[in-house]
Amino acid sequence: MKTGMSDAAVLLRPLRARILEILAEPQSAATVARRLSIARQKVGYHLRELEKQGLLELVEERRSGNCVERIVRVTSRAYLVSAEALGSLPTR
Repeated sequence: MKTGMSDAAVLLRPLRARILEILAEPQSAATVARRLSIARQKVGYHLRELEKQGLLELVEERRSGNCVERIVRVTSRAYLVSAEALGSLPTR
């Protein structure tokens, strides 16, 4: 997978990197939130961003009452970030 600047920025956020580690096995946002002890809504936001970048894939959807639980997993075991992408990231 070729990784661009926006992908690199997504991957370099510590929380998102931790979420990607956890999602080596398919899980829901609620399960990830419990493991990280943070709000499910916050995890859901990061999952959507990771999915937009193609770093997560939908495995299945489970219906539970009025809710649909999405089960996702990472699309790769490792990610390669180009030097050009790292060089163009803003510094703090």
